[in-house]
Amino acid sequence: SDLPTNTPEIVPSPTASGPSGGGYAFTKRLFAAWSRDLVHWSPVKGLMDGCDTPQFTWIDKRLFLYFNTQVGFQRAEVIRDSQGRYSLGTRQDLFMTTPSQRGGTDPSVTRMPSGQYRLFYTEPQGSIGVDPAEVTCEVCSALSTEGLLWRSETGPRFTGQGIVDPEVVRTPDGRFRLYYTGHAGTQVRSAISSDGMKYVAEPG
Repeated sequence: SDLPTNTPEIVPSPTASGPSGGGYAFTKRLFAAWSRDLVHWSPVKGLMDGCDTPQFTWIDKRLFLYFNTQVGFQRAEVIRDSQGRYSLGTRQDLFMTTPSQRGGTDPSVTRMPSGQYRLFYTEPQGSIGVDPAEVTCEVCSALSTEGLLWRSETGPRFTGQGIVDPEVVRTPDGRFRLYYTGHAGTQVRSAISSDGMKYVAEPG
């Protein structure tokens, strides 16, 4: 109810294409696998083509898969039939009421203590074609009450080089820890925050 009423725009993905047709091809396929012990896994089936950085999130007791596509951020509900089989429902575009100039990639949703949901994503500040490890990236965020219509928040939550796949978890002491891969995917690093808004890099 506190979201702006102006016409929203789909959350774009600036890395989907580049000069002379370069950029990501988005030929990745999402598969499902099953395990009884979380160690040994058996593949089930392919679920979806053309998606990247999948993440599952509970929204009002419904399970959704959030992911990145060539046209922007989308989600699909996980549906269970009467025989206990799972499938993905209709894909829905995520909309931002106040979209940024560059768009974003690598969506990740975290439920906040207030009951709202915060969408974290990265915005590369460099040009396509530059070494990914050297590109300065901002981890930005947006708020939502129902997980589909989002209001972008001012300023980055965190800035670094070569950041991809940000994901925030709540720590036992009530703080927030941002995990991410940096330097073109060669390092797993973290940053910490007391309020979920501003993060400070942790050593190691």
